[in-house]
Amino acid sequence: VFYQPGDQGNNCFLAFYVGSMNFFSTGQTQRFHTLILTDLHDFVNGKMQGFLCLSSYLVLKEDFDHLVNMTTIFSSVPYFSELNPDDLLAVEQSAIRRTFQPEEFVLMEGDPVGGLYVVESGWLKVVKLSTGGREQVLNFLGAGDVFNGVAVFTESVNQASVIALEKAVVWWISADTMQNLLDTHPKLARYVIRDLAGRLQHLVGLVEDLSLRSVESRLARTLLEGTIDASVPRQKWATQTEMASRLGTVPDVLNRALRKLVEEGLIAVTRHQIRIIDPEGLKRKIGPV
Repeated sequence: VFYQPGDQGNNCFLAFYVGSMNFFSTGQTQRFHTLILTDLHDFVNGKMQGFLCLSSYLVLKEDFDHLVNMTTIFSSVPYFSELNPDDLLAVEQSAIRRTFQPEEFVLMEGDPVGGLYVVESGWLKVVKLSTGGREQVLNFLGAGDVFNGVAVFTESVNQASVIALEKAVVWWISADTMQNLLDTHPKLARYVIRDLAGRLQHLVGLVEDLSLRSVESRLARTLLEGTIDASVPRQKWATQTEMASRLGTVPDVLNRALRKLVEEGLIAVTRHQIRIIDPEGLKRKIGPV
């Protein structure tokens, strides 16, 4: 419906605008205001000859929903959970929302560091790529995960490539913003240290697996680590090629390892999940290094 100044469209817009003020905290409301104040000012002062209330509502609602998602995600991420409202607002104001399609690169190894990333939705993989095209998966990332911290906090280039496995939405925060927060927030600095230490432990374990364990042993360990209610759910993107890349092998070798575990009665493989039948047997497969 197209409204002229003085019609009910004005009330429609103002109702939506005032409602947004009551929804957010003071700082978050200020951020939302910037999305709409210009058009509101022009409309009230007669610079806009008409107003498409429904279309404007839908456009604004999309931005509104994005802000709700951002606030929910950032406040739950350990990096930012201890920040005061003003500092959290500074992070939110610098954040840029980006969407990536399956197999699209989010960042590439060796490129200059741009910033820190927070995953809103979707799955991504962190990989090292050889010149011949072979890849080693270092980690998988899902909603709420933070990545590229090593490059940001050591002021170096990107240490690995990150690729979307399905449609994924991430928030980008500039390296300068994170460095400034690190200088003024001891709690954040302590969490960053713990986080980087945890990533180092993960990589040490990965090196141990790749160099000292068999594919069968690596597979058993991966299955146990991914077990939820006696089964390992399989994402749509979790092909045998992806699993082989994570285990540092090729699909044929992975197939043989899976088949052996099935024959020994340790697991059962279906299209959507791998059921763990004998977890103790899988633990024995891992064995000591």
